[in-house]
Amino acid sequence: SFSIKKNSPIWKCFGCGESGNPVAFVQKHKRLSFPEAIEEIANDHGITIEKNMVNPEEEAKRLSQKEEANKVLQIANEAFTKALHNLPTDSEAYEYIHNRFTPEEIKAWQIGFAPDAYDYLKPKLIAQNLYDMSIELGLIKQAEGSSHSYDFYRNRVIIPIRNHRGRLVGFAGRSLDKDAKAKWYNPKESFIYKKDKTLFGLDMALASDNKLDILQPVEGYGDVIICHRYGLTNAVGSCGTSITKGQLE
Repeated sequence: SFSIKKNSPIWKCFGCGESGNPVAFVQKHKRLSFPEAIEEIANDHGITIEKNMVNPEEEAKRLSQKEEANKVLQIANEAFTKALHNLPTDSEAYEYIHNRFTPEEIKAWQIGFAPDAYDYLKPKLIAQNLYDMSIELGLIKQAEGSSHSYDFYRNRVIIPIRNHRGRLVGFAGRSLDKDAKAKWYNPKESFIYKKDKTLFGLDMALASDNKLDILQPVEGYGDVIICHRYGLTNAVGSCGTSITKGQLE
């Protein structure tokens, strides 16, 4: 039910009635804006796009910051998933996570665990010279009125947050401490994470076989995962806030 005209850049889907050129296909398939689709195609083919009205030094700085932030998040994600893998099977954290999520879900959503320690993640990030960026992204917390710093996420189930393109932008953490002041920690607002513009699970919804054009907002991170378990793959979460105009856009 899908056709591409020979010697022509035009495609046609007879199932849904859509048609267009290659850029339109990437836009619809990956749910990207026109500029994002152009950038995606250029990156896939090793083409450098010259951007007008952009200061080269500022652009280089922006890309460097983005790359550094990605390194911080990748190191943290690997550390959290490793911590979960190393949990004793009779521990509270292991039982909590495995009673709620299947092994397949833990792998697909890359669910992890932050140990109850002030310096589990911090040394790993310092060793890679990523301390300042870790502070900016909220993974390391600076103590008020002191030079001391520590891991922000401790004794928490970790759920990675990704943007619509599947790129890590932060972590949500559910406390296992009954006396915790905050049950959930959400990612710190930063240049890569904006709470009012992020929908948890949107990347999974867009990548699913469910071609519904309607998204179904649900309340929590776990609710999104469970909805996907039962085939409701258009379910998304609002990252600890009410649905905003920015998220709808």
